[in-house]
Amino acid sequence: MWPLVALVAVGAIALTGVVVTAARRSPGSTALANPTPTPSAATAHATHAAASQSRSSSDSPAPSAADHAWAGLRATSSQVLMGDMTLIFSWPGGMLARGYDSPFMKYSADARTWVAVGDSATFDNDGGLMDGIAWNGRILVATGQINSAGVSKPVVWVSSDGRSWSTADTKGTFDPGARIAALAANSSAIVGVTADGQAWHSTDGRTWTHAALPGSAGTRIVQAVATTKAFVVVGLNGGDGAQVPNKGVTIWSSDDGTAWQSRVLTTQQWAWEKLFVLDDRFVAYEGATPEASSVSAELDARRGWVSPDGYDWTVIAASPAGFDAVGSNGSLLVAQQRMTSVGAPFVLDQSVDGVHWIPLPIDAPATGMVAATAVVPNGVFVGVSPFGAREFLEAAR
Repeated sequence: MWPLVALVAVGAIALTGVVVTAARRSPGSTALANPTPTPSAATAHATHAAASQSRSSSDSPAPSAADHAWAGLRATSSQVLMGDMTLIFSWPGGMLARGYDSPFMKYSADARTWVAVGDSATFDNDGGLMDGIAWNGRILVATGQINSAGVSKPVVWVSSDGRSWSTADTKGTFDPGARIAALAANSSAIVGVTADGQAWHSTDGRTWTHAALPGSAGTRIVQAVATTKAFVVVGLNGGDGAQVPNKGVTIWSSDDGTAWQSRVLTTQQWAWEKLFVLDDRFVAYEGATPEASSVSAELDARRGWVSPDGYDWTVIAASPAGFDAVGSNGSLLVAQQRMTSVGAPFVLDQSVDGVHWIPLPIDAPATGMVAATAVVPNGVFVGVSPFGAREFLEAAR
């Protein structure tokens, strides 16, 4: 079953860390895998590899990570040209890319060949704005807004294959002007959360039921994520996402998307801008994304957090100094070295557990590569300057 990302099991060993205690129930297991670099990855960037491994929180012998770690990335000469692209989504049936130009969605089975999907009648390409896509194992659901006569109206689209879409009749469920800012799904439910903290859940994308998030006033909802066992919604406390850092995060967790529990975690500034699913667990890091981090290069200690259920969290070792986690395909997490100057090298690391990191060699001209923007089962998409395209780099084993 795939929620927003592929969920693949990885072998486990115990981690050392600081456990965040919970009154609801005893903390779940926080054991994670400890990878050994593949020979090709260990050879490249040897100095950096040694530094990365020294930041591991465990000295236990490392089992093989051959089933998950990549030997490197190689160029495919495949680009997605969609103007200001904001979303690439993968599920077992293929991949979808969403941009702002018309038509604003394209489909690919392999990340190499892309075709336009949908039509202006369905997506209102001149005025539509898609915010998120989720897959519950049976159906794709996309949420967004249609702008008509200066008024924004919430809309839900559904598809069984990613190529043929229809507009769901939600029967006026959502208030005019509402925006579902975060969307996630697993086999039990589809969860959507509005920017002001109103949660909704559905099993088919057409009928939605309200479920309030307790204590959401004053938070800025940034993400909803699902594993096979739980849902998590992330809200930043204070801050504006640009110049003013947030003051910790509020986390809402739910087993079924209907009943929610909240807790506040004290974190460093710019924390938890993105939550990842890795080995069917939730992983987060303090610090900004690569696009924003060039102005905050002093934040080298990217403390990590991990949770099996979204409620009980454990502090884990920091990511490598100077790196920001940018994407996960469910079994592999990719981080990018912050590019603090023009012409700085484009460097990536990889981890199968969120704790131990090794280099991810790139067999491709790095000229113009700016940022890793999406990690899919068979590779990484990177932004290319100055054209705004996404270049696909295929994984090599």
